[in-house]
Amino acid sequence: MICPQCGSNVSDNDRHCPSCGKLLDKGNIPNKSKTPPILVIGIIALSVVLIGIVAFFVAFIVFKDKSASDIDKTISTTVSESNSEVSTEEQKTDIPNVVGMKNIDAYNALSESHLLYQTTYEFSDSVPEDYVISQTPSSGNKAKLGNTVNICISKGAKPQLTEHDTQPIQEIKEIPEISNYSSDYILPYSDSRYLTKSDISWMDSSTAELALNEIYARHGRIFKTKRIADYFNSKSWYHGTVDGSTIQASDFNDYEKKNINLINAYMKEKGYR
Repeated sequence: MICPQCGSNVSDNDRHCPSCGKLLDKGNIPNKSKTPPILVIGIIALSVVLIGIVAFFVAFIVFKDKSASDIDKTISTTVSESNSEVSTEEQKTDIPNVVGMKNIDAYNALSESHLLYQTTYEFSDSVPEDYVISQTPSSGNKAKLGNTVNICISKGAKPQLTEHDTQPIQEIKEIPEISNYSSDYILPYSDSRYLTKSDISWMDSSTAELALNEIYARHGRIFKTKRIADYFNSKSWYHGTVDGSTIQASDFNDYEKKNINLINAYMKEKGYR
């Protein structure tokens, strides 16, 4: 306890201040050990404020993480559903009607519909040369992207014998089935006789490319292009054992050399390469 007059310390049992002799009224003597009430209130208020701030930040972080997670889930679900719808719709396409079209126009129409095509050739008295006679599957149906449509191209009217002739007006050459390439060779005699332009004038780009590579395939060349490799691997006579980089001009006979040059010139003339 403190004496209110001189400020000296006094014991709880003293009735008079031992220093100045003042009569002590213990009810009015401040206790030195007690903390002033205003300080306690301040500490409590500050503590409440700090607790509130901490609680606010904790709630903010938890809410933010949850919101971000919900947004991510929503976006993920939306993208997944969107991709699923696009994938489903893009699996099929309408097959166009190419019957009666010029062969080049038919090829373009099928390509624009993301469809592949294979061609066969037939003589026709009613359909002009190089125009489509028929197609399979027919138009009006749907097909998966990348499916193949088989089209039959007219070779024009079949040449007839004249009344006073015992020989055909021109030599009639049967053209191999190109849609399935059922013939073992596209050009069976490319290694044994000189071909002429009329022997290859019916060929489209794909057929000419295979006919050219057929000469190399006879010598066992290994092909890296999948479409070409798959075609020759389906032939019983083909055995791919030689890397293309090792084949030399001396490996070919004179017929083959001239026929390679002929097919290359034809492809350049037609704009195939």
